[in-house]
Amino acid sequence: MKANDEKLIFVYSSDSGILGFSASSHKCRLSALTKGTFGMNSKWKNFIRNLDKNPSFLHKNEFLKMYPSVKTPEFPAVYRATPFNASLFIRSNDINQCAGLDDLIDLVVEKLK
Repeated sequence: MKANDEKLIFVYSSDSGILGFSASSHKCRLSALTKGTFGMNSKWKNFIRNLDKNPSFLHKNEFLKMYPSVKTPEFPAVYRATPFNASLFIRSNDINQCAGLDDLIDLVVEKLK
């Protein structure tokens, strides 16, 4: 597998809805940490741009449709994925324990080491 075939998928615990968000989005810790009133938090956006793992973002229902082979999915979570497989990279519990965006960024950086 080539390094650029692998990507990180950040998966929200809510399903997608009309216009790409749902009423349950506010209950998702990943969403609460990374999004503001008018979209993605600028600090998070800059961090994501500099990742070399081709990051993408999916809602729970989108992830389950794309990766039905994941037997016990967790949400919110981060998965390390190839075109045909995804494995848990950052657990839901770890994301939910982040007190703020800086904690989430530190967690991602630490896991990538």
